[in-house]
Amino acid sequence: MDRLNHHQQFLRLVGAQDERRLVTDNAARSAGRVQKENLRARELFAEFQNDPRWTIAMRAYSQLQNCVMTPSGRKNVHDLAHRLNIKRFDANLLIAVAQEHKREGGTLATLSRRILTVPISVEGTQQEQYQSDRRYSQLLAIACGMACILAATAIRWIVHG
Repeated sequence: MDRLNHHQQFLRLVGAQDERRLVTDNAARSAGRVQKENLRARELFAEFQNDPRWTIAMRAYSQLQNCVMTPSGRKNVHDLAHRLNIKRFDANLLIAVAQEHKREGGTLATLSRRILTVPISVEGTQQEQYQSDRRYSQLLAIACGMACILAATAIRWIVHG
């Protein structure tokens, strides 16, 4: 019995202090991960803030009622897409992505990865299209004029030697 008491003096219960330190370390690591995730979310929001896909997808997501969009909600999204010069087809694609995402139980925060898969083509306004066509016509006229001058010079050189 004396020998058992002798060993108890040198033995201690291990784990109580280690457990407190482990909890503190885990809390610090978790806080660090949360902080990193918040920074990534802030960067993601800043990145998407000016992306018309994000704007349309958010509007579509907010217009969904039990994963179904009403005709007035669809018109609302199409009007927004028109104001952003997004084609109707691309707007319908974004609506479908938002519907499927909500049906699967996703949130707005996780929608961003899905909308990146939707390529969009921006429609120019009629004024921009007219200016583009006019500029093209001007360049074509200049090219034709230069081709005529070059042809006349070549003919003159051949005839007069």
